[in-house]
Amino acid sequence: MHGVGRIYGNILLSFPTENRENMDGRRSSKKDSTDTPPTIAEVLSAVDSLRNDLNKRLDEIEKHLSAIDDRVNKLSNRISAIDDIEKSLTSIDEQVSDLSQRVQAVELKCTSTNNTTDEIAVVKQDLNKARRAINDNEQYSRRNNVRIKGLPVLNGNCQQTVVNFIRSQLHVNIQDTDIDIAHQLPVRKQQTRENGSPKTTSSHTPGTTQLQEPVVIVKFRYRSIRDDVLRA
Repeated sequence: MHGVGRIYGNILLSFPTENRENMDGRRSSKKDSTDTPPTIAEVLSAVDSLRNDLNKRLDEIEKHLSAIDDRVNKLSNRISAIDDIEKSLTSIDEQVSDLSQRVQAVELKCTSTNNTTDEIAVVKQDLNKARRAINDNEQYSRRNNVRIKGLPVLNGNCQQTVVNFIRSQLHVNIQDTDIDIAHQLPVRKQQTRENGSPKTTSSHTPGTTQLQEPVVIVKFRYRSIRDDVLRA
């Protein structure tokens, strides 16, 4: 191998050279190896290999797409479930609002009822007090009263008839002013059956009609005078 060089000023640039035979041989061998065309079998084999690679990649892509579809379906189901939950919550909110309004209405009614009940209780208490007061007054006023049965009233002067009766029959010396008031109760007609027993006015059984005995109510001015009359 010989070297070939060139001088650039003070610099020598050299590089080795090969024999022309060797170089020609290499060129001929490269030309032979490059210019040889592939066979049909090699081409088919390469195509099959490429096809298999593409099929594998397509299978992997389909698997990924299937997994993505599954995830999308799951997400869709979850979204649908969330929508149903939101609808249920909305319905529950409406029901709760309706119940709240009903509870408020019931509370108002209860408050009104309680107030009315309290008022009724107060009215009942006042009524009972009034009844007791009336009863006490009646009992107190009756303490001076005497009922005389069977005393006929002469000339319509009930008070004078009572005074005369007490003086003449009971021998109690009283004055006209000792009697506060005296009045005769209305005389009612009473029907009796043929056997003498009383009957109601609605009965049509034959009988007789008679007057009840007259009754006179006497109210003395003082209780002591009434007691003297009762002891006579």
